[in-house]
Amino acid sequence: MELGLPGAYALDLERVFRSYEVGSEKEPAATGTKVRHVHLYFVHLDKARRFTRVVRLLRFSITVSKLNQREESLATTKSKQIAYWGSTILVLLPTAGTGIPELFTHGPAATVQIIHTLGYPLYIMQITGVAKILGAIPLLLNRPLRLVEWAYAGFTFLLLGATASHVLAGDAAHAPVPFICFLLLMVSYVLRPQVRGV
Repeated sequence: MELGLPGAYALDLERVFRSYEVGSEKEPAATGTKVRHVHLYFVHLDKARRFTRVVRLLRFSITVSKLNQREESLATTKSKQIAYWGSTILVLLPTAGTGIPELFTHGPAATVQIIHTLGYPLYIMQITGVAKILGAIPLLLNRPLRLVEWAYAGFTFLLLGATASHVLAGDAAHAPVPFICFLLLMVSYVLRPQVRGV
């Protein structure tokens, strides 16, 4: 990279040395001044080259820093995606996973026994089964945005309601299961990918 110097130090070397040859015998004082100008030119040229090297090193260090930040950002994004899908699947397995047998086979025997213990009628399984299946679809697709929000809200009511039902019915031993699912649901909600939509 060629650098120009402003002012009296940006001299034409050929002109200076030519005037030195012509005026070396007639004007020694002027010739000395020109020689000093040539010397200063090379001094400033050396400083400019050093400055250019520093600028290049700074640019290189900034580029490396940006690449490192980009790699860290990608690693963080990948970790968030893994945590999001892990928490979402752990929520949907015991909820939407049981929605299909509850809807079409009136639920497994263990679920029927829990419904009796909590004092709910058996047809509530068909209602919650439909809600679980419909809520799982937008959570897995993560769109449209409004249905995703409704699905998170629906599963929140379902899991907190199940927790409260176990506690109020005197079956507190089973209350931690839906509450843990609720906590995983909150992790999924916080880490969910942000998408645009209505």
